Amino acid sequence: MNPLKKLLILVGGIVLLVVVAAIGMSLVSGGGGEEEDVAETKVETPLEPATPIVYQIRPLSVPLIRGDKVSRYLIVVGRYDLLARPDQASLAEENRPLLRDAIVRDVHARPLKLTEDGSVDAHDLEARFLASAKKVFPSGIVQSVEAGAAKAGRPAPAAAAPPPPKKSSGGGH
Repeated sequence: MNPLKKLLILVGGIVLLVVVAAIGMSLVSGGGGEEEDVAETKVETPLEPATPIVYQIRPLSVPLIRGDKVSRYLIVVGRYDLLARPDQASLAEENRPLLRDAIVRDVHARPLKLTEDGSVDAHDLEARFLASAKKVFPSGIVQSVEAGAAKAGRPAPAAAAPPPPKKSSGGGH
């Protein structure tokens, strides 16, 4: 037999196998026969109802700044009332350390407001706790915030350790 005929028979056999395989796959996947116009209906699973969650913030030390110096530290506590579905609640639980971090960052970036008698402005503190929660938790689950000063913390040290001397960037040893 001629090598060219062998090659043609081989190629013809491969093409035949591909066609048969395509037909078989079409029948298995339900694509064979007449096409029917069937609208695909998407079944939506109902969302689980939201449940109340209460988060207590462990006592947190924040600085009170007068002038450009820390005058004393204040221990603050907080309580968050959330209303979340189970999927949101698990995400909120994972983000709990981020909430504490957001509060600390906010208080260090902008000192707490003090009232005329020198106490912490409770409305300012609660507004900051709420703003921190809105940055961290999924939208709309924070229902209320309670924040308060647990007690006056320790005073700032009278004289802090001096900063380390700057290293000279001069030549070698």
